[in-house]
Amino acid sequence: MTSPDVFKNTVEPDSTYPFDSAKTDEHQRLELQSTAIKQLTNGRLIHSPVGTVKKVLEIGCGTGTTTTQLAQDFPEATVIGLDRAAVPPLYVKPANVTYITGKFEDLVQTDHPALGKGTCDLIYSRFVSQGVGQWSKHIELCHDLLAPGGFLELHETDGSALYSAKSPDAPDPKTTEWKWHQFVMDESLKYGVAANDIGRLGDIMEQVGLGSVGRIHYPFVFYPWPARPETEAIGEYCKRFTPMVIKQMIALLGRDKSDPLRVQTLQEEVDQTLGKAEIEGLHFRFYVWFGQKKLE
Repeated sequence: MTSPDVFKNTVEPDSTYPFDSAKTDEHQRLELQSTAIKQLTNGRLIHSPVGTVKKVLEIGCGTGTTTTQLAQDFPEATVIGLDRAAVPPLYVKPANVTYITGKFEDLVQTDHPALGKGTCDLIYSRFVSQGVGQWSKHIELCHDLLAPGGFLELHETDGSALYSAKSPDAPDPKTTEWKWHQFVMDESLKYGVAANDIGRLGDIMEQVGLGSVGRIHYPFVFYPWPARPETEAIGEYCKRFTPMVIKQMIALLGRDKSDPLRVQTLQEEVDQTLGKAEIEGLHFRFYVWFGQKKLE
C-alpha cells in the first residue's frame, strides 16, 4: 500500500488536497488541466454576462495561467490572483495583475487592503472545494466583496455522482456500487471538505442574496468520449491523472483509520473500475455557476 506521507502537502500538512502545490510537477499538472478545460468549454472562460469590469479577483489562482488570461480579457481592470501557495514564475506577470498569498477567508476577515468590501466586479474560482469548509460562508464572503451588479462565478466538478453516455441524466447504475466512491464522499464530509454541495451551489447563492443565478455543466470525462470531440484533451488528462488523484484522496481521507487493508482494497477497486474505458462517456459533471450581486 502507498503511504499517505508520499502525498504530504508541504504548504498545508493537514490539508486533504492530494497534491503538493509547491512542486514543479504539480504546476505542470495544473497547466495540462487548464489547457484541457479550455478545449472542453470551447475556449469560454467567463460565462457570466458581465458588463464594465474594473476589478477582478481569482481565488485559487494556482500557476497564474487563468489570472494571466483574465488580465488579457479585461486589460483595463485590476486583476488580483489569490492562492494559499506562492504563484510560480511561469508567466511574465501582466502590469494589471497583483498576486497575494494566504487563505481567502483569513485575508478577507483581516481586511486585507486588496480585498475591500464592495469593490470587485467579478470574482472567479475553479476547483477550490478542497479548501472550502462551508460553501455558504465562502459565498457570503464573496458577496461582501462584490460591487453592486458584480458577478461571482464558480467552476467546480461535482463528484457526488457519475454519469455516462447511456445514463446522462441519472447516475450510471454500475457506478452506484463502487465502494471507493462512497468512501470518498462520506469521508470528505467528515473532514469538512465542501465537495458534496456542488450541485446546489445555485441555491446557496440565492440564499446568500445573489440573483440572476445561472448554471452550465460539461462532461468531465474519465477518458476521451468519441461522440464528444471537445472531451479529447480532458479525457486524456483524466485517464492519466484521475485514478491517481482518487487513490491519493483515499489515502489522505483514510490516514486516521485503523484498517490500512481497507484503504488498499479501495485503491485497488479504483484501478479495477477506472482502469479500462468500459463505460462510454463516463463522467462527473463540471459545473459553472454564476450569480449577480443585486444593485443597491
